[in-house]
Amino acid sequence: MVEGAPLKTRADKPPPPQLAVKMLSPIFQSFARRKEKQSHVPAEKRTLRTSLTGPDFHRSMLTELGVLYGREITNVVRNPALLALHLFVSLLMALLVGGVFQNVKDDISGIQNRQGAFLFSVAFFSLASLSALEAFITERIIFTQEGSGKYYRTISYFLPKITLDALFLRILPAVVYSCIMYWLMGLRPDGAKFLLFLIIMVMVAMTAGEVCSCISLITASVGVANFLSIVVMLLMILFTGALVNSDKITPGLQWLLKLSFLNYAFEVLMTSQVEGLTILFQPSGFPKPVPVKGEVVLDTLGQHSERRTADTWALLAMVVGYLLLAWLLLMLRVCMASRLKVHKDRAPPPAVAPPVESAGDV
Repeated sequence: MVEGAPLKTRADKPPPPQLAVKMLSPIFQSFARRKEKQSHVPAEKRTLRTSLTGPDFHRSMLTELGVLYGREITNVVRNPALLALHLFVSLLMALLVGGVFQNVKDDISGIQNRQGAFLFSVAFFSLASLSALEAFITERIIFTQEGSGKYYRTISYFLPKITLDALFLRILPAVVYSCIMYWLMGLRPDGAKFLLFLIIMVMVAMTAGEVCSCISLITASVGVANFLSIVVMLLMILFTGALVNSDKITPGLQWLLKLSFLNYAFEVLMTSQVEGLTILFQPSGFPKPVPVKGEVVLDTLGQHSERRTADTWALLAMVVGYLLLAWLLLMLRVCMASRLKVHKDRAPPPAVAPPVESAGDV
């Protein structure tokens, strides 16, 4: 060792590349290098185009969507277990429910069976949507680092994540379930009514998945998100209108019916299947059954067929509303991560300890 030469410490070594950039694919590393060459556009010179696209984004949104859709599809192909499980369980439940309530009749027992089948169906897809909790929690570090680093727009990450989750884990299982359960149970053989049943089941699955996505974006762990989601879904099930008569609920709690998307779905399913039927009511001890119109039975149960169109639009509005809410929550998380990154970059560097002299230099 040369006398008088200070020992090399860790501070003398060049810092290693950032872990986030190192783990990215070559195209995203290209995103990062090109971003560093761009200059900041002053506020007074910004146009509508730069305000919408942002000066930090060099590529078009279509390019980002193409890359991120490809990444999500690759993840599904590499890990198909969750998709296969959703489809298998939906198939199994459709056969089970269709077998239990097979050849439903137009009598009081048939009304009870319809209520039970519809309640189980909407509850099943609500609880099955808890699988949406994991996506935004397990990848939180990735999208906050990439989003705050301006590798892509937040909407470019959000659309592939939410649309592919809806297609593979919400829509496909609901279609499989509906196509089997509806005809096996012996519901009304009408193409329009079957299509309405299918659409309602798809919207229930999508809304439940979006609710779980919103919960995952405001919680810190999978355990907390799982507990909150179960509580929310149980409250939704409580106010479906199957466990309690909607017209007999305490006036102070009527507003909870408006918040339950399962309430709208259940009323559409019941009214579309019972309206126009003649229900045979035969109490014990009566020699002949008494014919009762389906509308009378529905009114007695607190279900009103005149609200079916409004219920369908309300459910569709909830699909769109929870989708926008999830996007806003993701934007908020990325903005918070960006602010933390700016404060961290502006912080003064830590003081470097003076070089340590060896005993031979003294």
